[in-house]
Amino acid sequence: GLYGEAIEKLSAIEKNAENKQAVLYALFYLGLVYYEREMYEDSVEFLNKAVSVGPNLYEAYYYLGKAYQKRGLKNLSIQIWEKLIKINKYNIWAKKAEEEINGKRVLGTG
Repeated sequence: GLYGEAIEKLSAIEKNAENKQAVLYALFYLGLVYYEREMYEDSVEFLNKAVSVGPNLYEAYYYLGKAYQKRGLKNLSIQIWEKLIKINKYNIWAKKAEEEINGKRVLGTG
């Protein structure tokens, strides 16, 4: 529930960290915080940055697709999920993406 503090700390890491992995996770968690706050445009921005820094962070693709979906951009969400499935169709996040595309909701995925 301390979103403001989380955003402040994660933004500082994103801007000042020398460690690429720290920046990657700061971007990812910023995207998730904004998603939770229903600020989907900001969520998309940070999750896009996360997948560009860490193209193997499959969970970021999944939530990027969810954020696009929440913004009403269904075609973009499907494109992101299809990309995730193409990268590694056996990953749990790719399986969840496939279920989203097929209209099947998985318990616990929002």
